[in-house]
Amino acid sequence: LLGLARQTRQSLERITLERNAELAETDTFDGAVRSLAATLGESDDDTIRLLDRLVARAGTARDMERDRERLAETLTAVRHLHQSRSDDTAAASSLLDELVAEAGVTSVAEAEEAVRHIRETQRLLGTIDEAEKVLDLRCGARRDEALGLLAGGDPLGWQTEGLEVEAQVTAAEAAHDGAAAELTRAEDALAATLTSSDVPALQLQVESLKAQLAEAAEEWAVLSAAHRMIEATRERYKRERQPLVVKRAAALFSDITDGRYDRLVVDGSTIMVVDTAGRQVDAAGLSRGTVEQLYLCLRFALAEQLATTSPLPLLLDDILVNSDPGRAPRMARTIGQVAQRQQVFMFTCHPWVVEMLTNEVPAHVIDLPASRARANA
Repeated sequence: LLGLARQTRQSLERITLERNAELAETDTFDGAVRSLAATLGESDDDTIRLLDRLVARAGTARDMERDRERLAETLTAVRHLHQSRSDDTAAASSLLDELVAEAGVTSVAEAEEAVRHIRETQRLLGTIDEAEKVLDLRCGARRDEALGLLAGGDPLGWQTEGLEVEAQVTAAEAAHDGAAAELTRAEDALAATLTSSDVPALQLQVESLKAQLAEAAEEWAVLSAAHRMIEATRERYKRERQPLVVKRAAALFSDITDGRYDRLVVDGSTIMVVDTAGRQVDAAGLSRGTVEQLYLCLRFALAEQLATTSPLPLLLDDILVNSDPGRAPRMARTIGQVAQRQQVFMFTCHPWVVEMLTNEVPAHVIDLPASRARANA
């Protein structure tokens, strides 16, 4: 039993080594195919499809070679047929001269009138018979195809057609040469890839990148879960708290603007103010002083909402410097309303602000060093 176990273990080790060698050869061949495909401008995630396309391109080159040979044979047959027709034409011309001389007429027109029905018929019959023999001899099974060509062809234009066929043959030869050169380059690239020493290093790099990708995916999953939790919390706050904040801010803003704007509409990051006529105005289109008053009302409303659970002092720094004389007192009275719910510290370096604030609300003034003043309402 121990001997059998050792033999089995040795067999397993040998099979494992062979399998690893086959996997390495497979990876090497895969890399070689992809390198060759990249050289030829081909790409595909599936190596088998990529290899099929390379084989198809090689088959296309072979098909082009066969087309070139077939065109060359056709050109040769056309040339022979053209020469035969030229010979027939020369023979017919010579025969016509002989007939005119034998008839003893003074013009070809007279000779044609005299012997047209006999000589012409004989000449044509002989020509047809000879042409059929030539066709049978040279065309064989393709005799009907040649007759169709002759019936619809133009003997005077055959030379031009022959030149065109020659040009096609030349183009086919050039395409064949290019395909052959491309095939040679592909074979050289494949051979270089198969013998390259970079394949193992690239495989290690691929494995390292896979590990990095797995770590990044895990990190992304954690961050994505955190993002969803934050978004859920934010949406809950907007749903439960934002309507109250906006409503309170609209009331404060209406007091400051003396009722000119009595409602706010918040859509995402856009804030619209609504006047008494129902017209909506983008906050970005308001004057600087009005915009500062609007955002100050939003801050006051938010601070009041937060103060319901954990009231904290509110610190303000020269918030009235951009207010016009008509709205500044109403701003001061609004600050006094906020101070009834929580403590407010307002810093200013303008004596007129201190005077106006103390006239509008019961504020306690503390002079600070360097002529700075703070109103504690």
